[in-house]
Amino acid sequence: MLSQVILSKYTSLWMCMLLALILPQLTTHAQEIQHVVVVVGDRMPNGLSRPKQLVAITQNSSTNIADVSHAKFFGEDGSTLAFLTAALSEKTNEPAWHLLIIDSLKSTIIANSLITSDSSFTPEMMMTPLSRLLVVDSNISEVCFPTFDFQHLDSFGFVNANWKTGTAQTHQNPYDILKLSDDFVPIPMGFAISFLDKTKQTSKLTAALFNITTQGMRLVPLPDVYGKSFGFRQIIFLPTVGLIEYSQESVSYSTNAVPTTNLVNTTETPVTVVRRNVVEHVQPAFFRLTDVALSTNLVSSAAIPTSNVNSEIVVRPVDGKPCLIWGENSDPKSRFGVISDIVIFDWNSKRELLRKSLETSTSSFQPNADGSKIYFIDLKDGKINCLDVKSQTIARFSDEPVPNPASSTIVAAY
Repeated sequence: MLSQVILSKYTSLWMCMLLALILPQLTTHAQEIQHVVVVVGDRMPNGLSRPKQLVAITQNSSTNIADVSHAKFFGEDGSTLAFLTAALSEKTNEPAWHLLIIDSLKSTIIANSLITSDSSFTPEMMMTPLSRLLVVDSNISEVCFPTFDFQHLDSFGFVNANWKTGTAQTHQNPYDILKLSDDFVPIPMGFAISFLDKTKQTSKLTAALFNITTQGMRLVPLPDVYGKSFGFRQIIFLPTVGLIEYSQESVSYSTNAVPTTNLVNTTETPVTVVRRNVVEHVQPAFFRLTDVALSTNLVSSAAIPTSNVNSEIVVRPVDGKPCLIWGENSDPKSRFGVISDIVIFDWNSKRELLRKSLETSTSSFQPNADGSKIYFIDLKDGKINCLDVKSQTIARFSDEPVPNPASSTIVAAY
């Protein structure tokens, strides 16, 4: 009898030790289950789309997380996904703004906080129904987003709000020349915006940096070394590099020079000026705007010719290298946002690491955190596929189709 008691104690002890070893591994495994978070969209009568439902999709299942039909902005920082949503106030019948906060790994709601502000604000109006204009900082439970003033419709302002306290501070534009932002980009300790300074004879690209800790903003005049810039543009913060810009139609000039042959999508228009042949080069290109410390003390801001980007540009550390990931379309007449190819560009070597045909078309893709896998919605059947960057193979990720694939957006992938 005594031996059975001792044996039972040893068995219990052994089971406890075994569970202590297994449970952390099971927890880690649960957190490492591959999943994508999709905003399922809906078509409106005017042909535009609107967000409808936030869904987490794995290889074998899908889970509704929240109704996001009134969401305006979203953003994420790797651990937290946030949405700015509107609901009519019962007291005033005016929009009351909420922060819907999602745990990215667990796909569960952390908070849905009503924002109370020191003054009224109106989030910046955008053409797209759901824009990536929330800058999220999980460490301090805060988000930032751009606003505008009804009295000065072209004037930029911003709000930083805390989802734990529900409080927010509004900030008016401290400079006369600041206009509505073209981009709202996370940087260390805050955000960056780009805008056109129209007070100059020729409109000039300028950036402004906001530090959340010091509540200070400073202008960063960007060196005007590449002439004019038209068309689609995007500024990006690339860790270990700094702030860079993509310009779809940058214009540079050379005098008494033979046009080079390695420029992509280049047109040359000779113009005679003071007996000199001035050649105009129009091409998509990248420009480095600042150093990693976000100062403007750069030795050179020469154009880096590239191909024609047809999507948002995403930053990922592919194989530890600072890389840019974007989509292109082999049909030059395709509308912006519909892509047929994925490109990974290594900034350090200034060359493409990967150019891969998706063998279909998509309007939404998203890499995981280390850029090893890229998920996209197939517009033909609405199913999610996965591109393995190392093997360069494409496989089906989920057999369950996403409703209204052309109106749906992958907002995160883990």
